[in-house]
Amino acid sequence: MNSWVTYVQERFFLPTLIVLVAGISLSGIFLNEGSFSLLPFSLSFIGIFFFFALMRLMDDVKDLEKDRIAHPDRPLARGLIKKPIAQSMVDRLQIFLFAYSLIVWVLLQEVAGFTFLCLAGYLWLMSRDFFAGNWLQRHPLIYGVLLQLFIFPVVFFSVAIVRSDALMLPTTWVFASLLFGAFFCYEICRKLDPHAHPVIASYVHFYGFRRTFEIATLTLALSAMSATTLNLYSILLPCEFLVLMSLVLLFFQQKRFKVPETLASLSLMLHVWAVVLFRFYYS
Repeated sequence: MNSWVTYVQERFFLPTLIVLVAGISLSGIFLNEGSFSLLPFSLSFIGIFFFFALMRLMDDVKDLEKDRIAHPDRPLARGLIKKPIAQSMVDRLQIFLFAYSLIVWVLLQEVAGFTFLCLAGYLWLMSRDFFAGNWLQRHPLIYGVLLQLFIFPVVFFSVAIVRSDALMLPTTWVFASLLFGAFFCYEICRKLDPHAHPVIASYVHFYGFRRTFEIATLTLALSAMSATTLNLYSILLPCEFLVLMSLVLLFFQQKRFKVPETLASLSLMLHVWAVVLFRFYYS
């Protein structure tokens, strides 16, 4: 048990995860002028929290061999938890997520349960590299897009928790696109160290910085267009511009690679909470 406590402390960053999940859950409720209710929020928060927790553990198990080379101080890489034990926990949590969809179905309504079932199913596909692992390793951009698409079922669930017509609402899809761009941009910006071990196989290693910059710019553009559609541009465009400028900075000072990572993480959090901030600012 102590080993799992240590793992959670080192790898989950609980305060950040709680704020992130709460933002997604509340945004899903408030996106279409919904009103707060404790049961839907609680079910949304618990489901999304365990989804992100499982995704973190699943990634650590999948990347164990890479981490032994590039990040030997991480819990699994240094042997704090053996791989079979970690994989067993992954399997049990996956079963829990599938069962949780039935709980949501019974306590709320079938659309919410169905969207969470899709969410659990997509994570199951991610754990198996969509049954195309070798091919995807040779096409990291396609692999990255598939991995970041997880945010669509997450948003569908967070909205369906209070709206049975969630999948029919344009705002649901636009908000999912907004977060897709923000999550993808953060994923790119957190791996910009030009001196990182090649085994990490980041976009910079595979495509070079110029092409990586172009990909990140596209993710920012997607978020910017979505923010404009949702009337959130006054909140989000300034932070998106700062992230873009920090990426431009790396053309001149590559050693400043931590700046885009920091700004992209703050930008991601603001994107997650933008709907809530807009709701209370104009209420």
